[in-house]
Amino acid sequence: MPSYSIIVIFKEETLDLQHCLFSVSRAARFRDQDPDYELLTSDKPNKSLARNDLCQIAKGDILVFLDSDAEASDSWLHELLKPFQDPLVGVVGGCHLMKQTASKREEMADKILAFPLATWKSASRYKVAGKIREVDESELTSCNLAIRKDAFLKAGGFPLDFIPCEENVLMNRIQALGYKMVYNPLAIVFHNRDELFRPHMKKIFFYAEGRGRMIRHNQGGIKFFPRPSSEFLLFGAGLIAHYTAYVSGLIWGMIKG
Repeated sequence: MPSYSIIVIFKEETLDLQHCLFSVSRAARFRDQDPDYELLTSDKPNKSLARNDLCQIAKGDILVFLDSDAEASDSWLHELLKPFQDPLVGVVGGCHLMKQTASKREEMADKILAFPLATWKSASRYKVAGKIREVDESELTSCNLAIRKDAFLKAGGFPLDFIPCEENVLMNRIQALGYKMVYNPLAIVFHNRDELFRPHMKKIFFYAEGRGRMIRHNQGGIKFFPRPSSEFLLFGAGLIAHYTAYVSGLIWGMIKG
């Protein structure tokens, strides 16, 4: 395995952060990986600036990013690093599943996020979806991400003028350099969800605003829509027919008495 540096940015020292760092140490020991990994942390308020500063001094060939309120599965690092055996792979990411301690409102938000007709291709971020495959940035997220350091430096690091969606702009730039981006559904971490309704809506608006800025400045942002395959169209038509039949029957039953 290539050497790696794990980077965690946090606002304050909380129980979530302790659980995060403990899960990292456990994942580093999975299948006899080198336990003497490099862990770099920062509490600088600007996440992009903090990450860029740590990446400059990181010794690892691979930069691994994990949110401070996320917990890694035991096989997380093993699965996240595996695709880098291909020298053309520049970015690898996985999914972040909801924590078991989630509230009912978090569960409802999670169901929406993992539903393809709500988040399109980005639904892969919130569930174990498919197999290891080459993807674009819409299926990857910075809370569970690994980037080859030389690709990171060539692309200029996280842009400071595209927050949120700074990782999406960075990944587009890395892909433009000729590197592959890979999604591994088995590279799993567990993450908090914003509860319905207001916190969830606020977060979605925040990220949609970032997407809009990406589009405005020609940095991508619209390729997360799925290609209209026959399977997708059939599913969409079936869903419409399902709800049409249900609502029609419901109304007819109420009228008929």
